[in-house]
Amino acid sequence: MADISIVKIKIRRGNNADRIKIVLDSGELGYSVDTKRLFVGDGNTFGGISISTNFLGVGPLSAGGFGDALPFDTAFDTNTKKIYALTGTNGGVISNWFDISPRVDESTIRYDNNYKLGVIPGSINSLYMNIDSLVGLGLENTLPGNPGGVINVKYDGITIKLNPFNTLYVDPLSIRIMDLTQASGSLDCQNLRMENLPFFEGLSATVDDPSNPVFQALPTKSIYVVREPPFIGFNYVCIKY
Repeated sequence: MADISIVKIKIRRGNNADRIKIVLDSGELGYSVDTKRLFVGDGNTFGGISISTNFLGVGPLSAGGFGDALPFDTAFDTNTKKIYALTGTNGGVISNWFDISPRVDESTIRYDNNYKLGVIPGSINSLYMNIDSLVGLGLENTLPGNPGGVINVKYDGITIKLNPFNTLYVDPLSIRIMDLTQASGSLDCQNLRMENLPFFEGLSATVDDPSNPVFQALPTKSIYVVREPPFIGFNYVCIKY
């Protein structure tokens, strides 16, 4: 049976301050014991080239606590509550750090005082809305399927119209009795009233006897439902002028 030998391989190592003073041979590995980083040499660059980037943790970038950072390392700034990446060579200078947090336009979306993303009040318009989702709520999209449309109030264009000042109005020439809904005891319509009164019987008796006190007591210019006796069985609409 063959003998097995275990060989411990160690790479060049030392403090980071010493590493940056030497040039590692091409392919030579070097380990910084204080920053716990591994580097590989190219035969030209002092200190070698870092073969990884690190997340350095949490702290205030403005305090210069990440002076040992290497390009493209990341850190969370406790002042701005954002994540930054080092794009320069000196991590102790805050201007060398680039904000890689979610970008906001400051027109519709911004970070609030609690460093949370939020919508700016009054900033949303039809370009950012799914207008078609409002259809059926009394509104309509002037360009169906297009988010750039304008939200309009739905109207029939016959009884309800839009004037030149973009104001809805009721066309008094288009209203019919069948378009009216009784909302109270009586309903005015161009000096004509539909009275909320009980049926009264005897259309022929009322016509034959204009002095009928029941009929005389009813207001003029009004519409009434008149019911004939049961053996006739017809109802009539009567207008008193």
